[in-house]
Amino acid sequence: MAPQLHSVSGAAQILGVSSRALWREVTAGNIPVVRVGRHVLVNQRDLEEYTFELARYMGTSVDMIDRTYGHLARGSETGAVQKLDDLSAQLKKKSERLGVDWASRATTTPAPSNKENP
Repeated sequence: MAPQLHSVSGAAQILGVSSRALWREVTAGNIPVVRVGRHVLVNQRDLEEYTFELARYMGTSVDMIDRTYGHLARGSETGAVQKLDDLSAQLKKKSERLGVDWASRATTTPAPSNKENP
């Protein structure tokens, strides 16, 4: 069975996002593309795997995702963990260059209130 391919704008419509937002993900390398001449196409399976990874980050139950979509992206958790480890290493290097303690306590700032003062 041949892969189902979508234009970037068509794939954006499927995901319910703007074409510009999807192009950002494509240029960042988060979604693989197929180039045919001057056309850039997204494979349906790659789109499903991307959606699966996003759902995991959004806090959806991993068990529920695995039951429903697990067959789409086996091993994606390993890739996600690697991305987070890479980001952590980059932040650690940056903090060392700046002379900042990597494990410093995070400060919390109260959220601004939408209510007007009486």
